[in-house]
Amino acid sequence: MTDLLSILFETSQSNPTVVFATAAVVIVGTLALLRSLLSSPSRRSQVPSHTYSSWVPFLGHGPAFFKRPFGFLLELKRQYANTNCWINFFGKPCLVIFRSDDFKQIMKQSEKSASMLKPIDDLVGFAFPQENKKDFPTKELEQRISFARGQGVSGAPIFMHSIRKEKMLCWLKPIRSLLEHKFISLEESGTVDLFDWCRTLISSVTVGVLLGERVLEDHALMETFLEIYYDGDPEFAFKGPLKAAGSMLEVGLFGERRVFQRQRDLTDPYIQEEIQNVLAGKPEPNDGSVLSSMVRYWYNRLDKDEAALRSATRRIGNDLFMFTFAAFTNSYAAAAWVMYHILHNTNKTGDNIQPELDKVHQSMEQDNPEFECPGLEKIILEIARLYSPGAFLREIMKPWTMPSTKEVVPKGSIVMLSVGCIYRDSQFFENPLEFDPSRFEPGRDEEKKNAGIFAGFGTGTHPCAGRKFAIWEIAIFASEALRYFDFEILTPPPDHINTVKDIIINAEDHPRLDPSQFGFLWRPIDPVMVKYKRKSSIASNK
Repeated sequence: MTDLLSILFETSQSNPTVVFATAAVVIVGTLALLRSLLSSPSRRSQVPSHTYSSWVPFLGHGPAFFKRPFGFLLELKRQYANTNCWINFFGKPCLVIFRSDDFKQIMKQSEKSASMLKPIDDLVGFAFPQENKKDFPTKELEQRISFARGQGVSGAPIFMHSIRKEKMLCWLKPIRSLLEHKFISLEESGTVDLFDWCRTLISSVTVGVLLGERVLEDHALMETFLEIYYDGDPEFAFKGPLKAAGSMLEVGLFGERRVFQRQRDLTDPYIQEEIQNVLAGKPEPNDGSVLSSMVRYWYNRLDKDEAALRSATRRIGNDLFMFTFAAFTNSYAAAAWVMYHILHNTNKTGDNIQPELDKVHQSMEQDNPEFECPGLEKIILEIARLYSPGAFLREIMKPWTMPSTKEVVPKGSIVMLSVGCIYRDSQFFENPLEFDPSRFEPGRDEEKKNAGIFAGFGTGTHPCAGRKFAIWEIAIFASEALRYFDFEILTPPPDHINTVKDIIINAEDHPRLDPSQFGFLWRPIDPVMVKYKRKSSIASNK
């Protein structure tokens, strides 16, 4: 409630028409609900009615799903005995897929056939930075720059261009230096929340790579950036009904959440400086930031037109947020789970990975470090398998025939791929509730055997652009952390331990996982406390 009142008060001070604006939001929302009510019968006519259990026409099973995604899908899987079923998802027919042949087929579909971006945009697109049509003098330029449904430019090619291998190799030393600074700043001994600690460290690395070494060197500025990026996280924006209402009110009044304008205000000087560098003909340095690559990407894409490039300023600022969000939301959780299972030595994970991490450190001592981490990659794949709680959503862009039944799924339907359930199916994975990275070793090769089922770092038309970067930064983090400190995971209180070993994960003293989490890697509900002590061979240099 405090968030709602503060938004209204602040707005009323600067804009006396806030009452009318708020009324407009309410009217638009009411019209949207009426539209859903009026349109839902025709949509429902395309869906087998017997597969509905209980629903409200314009909401359907949507709220029940988002309240506890994994549990909701698990109940459906049991109810329909591993066959596909239809539900009402916010007024749209939604096919929940449990059949492996249908699962594989839909994962292969292109964005034009079964869009992954459109349902995400429809559901939570308003929670992300928005374009401003006033930035574009022509409709043609808007279509060339904006990130819009069915038109405009996807962020993936820009990110892949910005984190190509030769650039990443130049970042390894600065990443290590930043982590060493963080390690040295810690007390000689103490306790930390493992996930909170990893979030701070991995986020700092991401922001530094994003904007360059100047931010790495200015630790106060770095903290400001981190605060803004944390506030911008959509999960933070919807933590509870009042927070969600406040975020939606912001969008209704300002067109987007205000934190994104704060972020652009902070990054705009860096963007303008880089634009000037490009216009002056300065080449991109090999160790340049993601920002330097982004600006040059747009300059070349826009035929080296200065006016067009300046029109893309807001898009570049928005992409900086999206890159950061995509990079550290999953990466910090992956880093924390890597450390957790190393310290817990789950299935000898710690013993097996230590020689590889020693080689990472040895490589980092060289002038031009480069290394491979096949063992760590398998650990991260197993983390992706066991800690993916929700589902992939795809919207059918043209009629699609299911291989299993030959039923035609109509255009406009949502398809929900229940990864959390299928990754725990013994039909595909041996001892599926065990944390066991060796399942991806030669001889077992469960990743290859389940190609089309297991996404891992992304699959099909949506591979992970930052796969190599994520592995390298986690490798440096883990190797350096274990070199600096001795760690001990503290035994959690009984009420912080997962008790559903036959459903979630079969591991002793494992943290409870948030049943309401939908996307990204699962994080614990409670703090995971770790005791650390600096090794006698490492000086603090304080």
